[in-house]
Amino acid sequence: MQIAIIGGGPAGLRAAEVAAMGGAAVTVFDAKPSVGRKFLVAGRGGLNLTKAEPRDLFATRYSGPDSDLERWPSLLASCDADSLRAWADSLGVKTFVASTGRVYPVAMKAAPLLRRWVGHLRELGVRFALRHRWCGLRILKKTNDNRPRVELDFYTPAAPHTFEASAAILALGGGSWPETGSDGAWTSPLESLDVSVAPLAPANCGWETPWPPVVLAREGLPLKNLVVRAGAMKVRGELLLTRY
Repeated sequence: MQIAIIGGGPAGLRAAEVAAMGGAAVTVFDAKPSVGRKFLVAGRGGLNLTKAEPRDLFATRYSGPDSDLERWPSLLASCDADSLRAWADSLGVKTFVASTGRVYPVAMKAAPLLRRWVGHLRELGVRFALRHRWCGLRILKKTNDNRPRVELDFYTPAAPHTFEASAAILALGGGSWPETGSDGAWTSPLESLDVSVAPLAPANCGWETPWPPVVLAREGLPLKNLVVRAGAMKVRGELLLTRY
């Protein structure tokens, strides 16, 4: 079975890993010259991988419609925080639990983990097609095995490219950081297929404050071990400094 995965972020790479370990031939497509670019940006803050806490509490960190409340404990039963730490360890990346309960690589960097992850995927036979921007798909007629196939269209610097696969997995991210490839442009091809797409909205928020120059010198670096208050709410965590 040939699986095409659109998007080279953590979700796409993990999908490639699971599919390849299951025996599928996997190709990961990404519009950028390399995969995991936003993953590397997250590494500037130390790369918070997960949070170490009891599974029942861990499941409450995932939100959604009321009908989904029972889904998360079952999904996380085989992929909780301990499982993620064991996975990182299998790649030779040691982790530690900070005082906040957040889990970080000991090196506090994303690059070593990403490098070893991609190397592991290549060992599993995963192929990478970079500078391939997805722009459309078609469902083909069923083949002799009575299974439909999908034909995917890509823009590349050289020429348009078409790829046929048994199935496609869309792991396209949001619209948070266009420079890394997360520009939200994938909504247009889906809407052209009459797929309803909810408008993209921010998951985080920020506010403006007149930081002094000595603080702005740390732009792009995190402020650790903070307690932030807004009205009656209090959250322990960190902030990232920017100039806006």
